[in-house]
Amino acid sequence: MRLLHYIFLKCLTAITLCVASGLSAQTYYEIDESFSTDGKLNRGSINGMFLEGENTLFIWGPMQNLGVPGGAANRINLDGNWFEVVAPGESIGLVLHKYLAGYITSHLGGGYRYRNQDFEDVSGYYFDYSFDPYDQGWNLANDFLEWPDGDFLGAGRFSVDTLASLPDGLAGLIKINPDGSPDETFEPIFLQPPVGQAWNNKYILTMDTLSNGDLVVAGRFGTINGHTYHHIAKLNQNFDVIESFQNPLSSDGEIVLELIDSQDRIWIYLGYAEAPDMPENQFVLRLLSNGEVDQSFVEPEIITDEEFSAPTQGWPRKIHELPDGTFLFTGGIVEADGLSCKGIVHIADNGDVIDDFWRLTGPDEAVWGGWDKDPWVGNMIMLDDGDIIFDGHFSSWDGHPTSNLAKLNMMTVGVDETNGLQELHIYPNPASDQIQIGGDFHGQVIQSLTIHDIQGRVVIQKQNQPSSKPLNVSSLPSGMFLMRVESESGVGVGKFVVRK
Repeated sequence: MRLLHYIFLKCLTAITLCVASGLSAQTYYEIDESFSTDGKLNRGSINGMFLEGENTLFIWGPMQNLGVPGGAANRINLDGNWFEVVAPGESIGLVLHKYLAGYITSHLGGGYRYRNQDFEDVSGYYFDYSFDPYDQGWNLANDFLEWPDGDFLGAGRFSVDTLASLPDGLAGLIKINPDGSPDETFEPIFLQPPVGQAWNNKYILTMDTLSNGDLVVAGRFGTINGHTYHHIAKLNQNFDVIESFQNPLSSDGEIVLELIDSQDRIWIYLGYAEAPDMPENQFVLRLLSNGEVDQSFVEPEIITDEEFSAPTQGWPRKIHELPDGTFLFTGGIVEADGLSCKGIVHIADNGDVIDDFWRLTGPDEAVWGGWDKDPWVGNMIMLDDGDIIFDGHFSSWDGHPTSNLAKLNMMTVGVDETNGLQELHIYPNPASDQIQIGGDFHGQVIQSLTIHDIQGRVVIQKQNQPSSKPLNVSSLPSGMFLMRVESESGVGVGKFVVRK
């Protein structure tokens, strides 16, 4: 971790020096050609990934690896030279989460499974909710979330042996103890379908928590625990429905909760659902934490490959927040507001497309032998050094052969390397209205202080500033900023984030 931090600091130092001296310096990303899964992974796609430790990536999905068909789970290290097939040919569903010393996974046969570190079933862990005792295809395990008390929540549609234990025998949200037994203090959350839908056409698809611990659930339903809420609702930490949460959606369709960002705004994909006064062909809606539609955001006009038919034609598969407060939409995106893209589009906070290097990098194709499909980009992980890993469905990225995984290195241009710089300690970080300088510079008079935004523009300049005096940054928008100071201790550089 020290090495990663040093690399990031060197990049930051170079950018700060460059912009302070009037040179043109910008960060951008380029494909890491030393990392490749070509010859390790084959056709198919990756459903998800997460880091295990500092240098190992765990991936899963319906990919073919090393000639083994069907779903699989694999581990690969971040330099790409070590690869381990964890579960060849396994039937793994769309969802997998790290839990305790193993993994909770959805199961294609219904319900969920708990696997140990070697991906073996843990016997005796299952109970009613993890199977379908009536063999009706009722059980769906769509999302998992570890709760602060160590239990995990399961979202979807779950059946139990005793129909009388729930109004109709199906629960939308369950809570499980670490030993696999149901939490008997938890009253399962039950749903009713939208008006006119079949009695069992109801489920929770996705869930996430706000910064205060409240839980947001989304999917297909008309009521939740007797409260009328179309497809999205908010529960407090006692799992009571928060009735002050607004409900702007129509009764039709279903939605996916894509992201809760650093400002507690809720990003949802509408699918067939609609919202009043929603512009035609807009599929992404941003809500405030109280459920009110955030009118400051308007989704750009997005066009995807022809394989992705309506209503998902304009659907980004994933939405990712960057440290500077902007966002990446990823998917089978080929155009955004008239600008061509390669699966990625960079979006400002208000929804405007940012025309930069992001729309020029991406997958080229998804071709393996006789397999030829449209490529797309899915999940994203940003590493400590600023490098980024993308997964998805592709066989090459910017001309570099790599299957379903690509690693991009953070680069800078116009950089003049200089030695002897010190790292600034800036706090609080993130900040909202003011910051202070600590470390070796605290208590000194800062002869010169300059703050730049990530594009290199000067946004604040000060001279003869006492370091013990808080610096007002309330005029800055949300995003990442770079600071350079000079004092009798020398030259210091650092970064900080503003969140409003």
